[in-house]
Amino acid sequence: MATTGARRNFLSRLLPDSKGGQFFDLFEQHAERTREAAALLAATLRDGADPERQAGRVKDVEHQGDEITHT
Repeated sequence: MATTGARRNFLSRLLPDSKGGQFFDLFEQHAERTREAAALLAATLRDGADPERQAGRVKDVEHQGDEITHT
């Protein structure tokens, strides 16, 4: 069970000002990475072109999203 301090820390990370006023910029950047990965997946499923290459591209986009998350 999470302690009160741990819960407070978790919740404070969700607040818009938790990244020094950058929350919405980071949120938009992350949403764009999500859209990009979804488009790559859709193209792979639609065209079936080189799924291993596309998987690598999706993984690259995922890592970009991870970098945004850990900013």
